Amino acid sequence: MKLSVVVPTRNRPESLHRLLDTLARQELLPDEVIVVDASDAVEAQGELARRYPGLNLRHLPSEPSVCVQRNIGVRAARGEYVFLCDDDMEVPEDYVSRLVTHLDAHPDVAAASGIVVDRSPAGEGRTEFPVPSLGDLCFRFLFQLPIWGGVDGIRTGIAGKLPYALLKRYYTRRDNGLSAAGWPVITSFGGSSFRTRVWSLGASIIRRDALGQNPYDEVLDQHGIGDNYDASLKLPGHRPIAVLAEARVYHHKAAENRLASSQAYFRRTLALHYFLVKHPSFSRWNRLLFVWSLVGKQLEAWRARDPDKGRATRRILRLVLTGRNPYVLAHRSGGGRTVAPTLSAAD
Repeated sequence: MKLSVVVPTRNRPESLHRLLDTLARQELLPDEVIVVDASDAVEAQGELARRYPGLNLRHLPSEPSVCVQRNIGVRAARGEYVFLCDDDMEVPEDYVSRLVTHLDAHPDVAAASGIVVDRSPAGEGRTEFPVPSLGDLCFRFLFQLPIWGGVDGIRTGIAGKLPYALLKRYYTRRDNGLSAAGWPVITSFGGSSFRTRVWSLGASIIRRDALGQNPYDEVLDQHGIGDNYDASLKLPGHRPIAVLAEARVYHHKAAENRLASSQAYFRRTLALHYFLVKHPSFSRWNRLLFVWSLVGKQLEAWRARDPDKGRATRRILRLVLTGRNPYVLAHRSGGGRTVAPTLSAAD
């Protein structure tokens, strides 16, 4: 099988070179690397290709939009496998070979990824967030909020044993899928690999025939906030993504072109509502529960003493309840693209 790598980039030359350095050291070299560049000052294609002669590098220009860039790269890819990789990743030497081996051995899997580990000067970040208490688990169930970690091992008293057993059974049946409000619910991280409905695809190898021509929604903002949720939903199969627990890839989270956390939360949550409206697999009931989940998000912000998140949640509620989600409006207009909702100080 031939492997194409698609890398969207903008104004991150140091990060891009670090990534390409690691790709050039792979045990299994890709057949081509497609860099889709929206930088203000685009590096000459010949210079980049001469620096990495073993990568069969193609350098394509683009407008600044991560979703547009990825779609350009996917359409240009010649391989049966496409490695979608963010430009600020650091890929260990055995990463590509591990993922390709798994895909070759499991034809029912549409995509394979490793565990993405955030790396910063302070050290490596956490990769999962187990639910700490029965009270927190009940809260997440009540508001159908996301879970990104295990629900086992919670200590309870005698009175809590039955509700805890029922909740564990409920989340086991969700099978690394979605809450009724549409949020990711990934509770099983065990074994050498596990399957899931949605995952961050910023370091994933995907079968080309599972991607289609435009897998990424170009209505989303230039940063592509929320894009991988939508792309995951489009993949065929009940749980189409395999995550290899022993394959680690490091995310440096380059500061360039990165939104403030409150703005990213604002756009990601609006994007989730947009996907609940757009995808036919979701019903009005799911959208109503999403609104209810925002009440839980507001309580979370109050409990965490996070006024920025609380302000963003209230603004999202107003936009959703009044039918003014900018992503939904742009999609329905038929001509809108690359919308950038902004959370202002007045909200």
